[in-house]
Amino acid sequence: MRALTDREWQTLTDVSNPSECLLRDGETIERLLREGLIHQLANCYRPTPLGTEALQRRQGGRAR
Repeated sequence: MRALTDREWQTLTDVSNPSECLLRDGETIERLLREGLIHQLANCYRPTPLGTEALQRRQGGRAR
């Protein structure tokens, strides 16, 4: 997986929050969809297992 930008990480973090339902579309969402890190459920975007794993690795790296 390529290194994500800060904006991509923020979007991935936002969609991982179950109380959020991101409806916006745009360049960042499109890139994350292409990378297989998020998918669209109904009218919301949510992380795929790959996206969830990437977030967990990033959070684990920060905890050290």
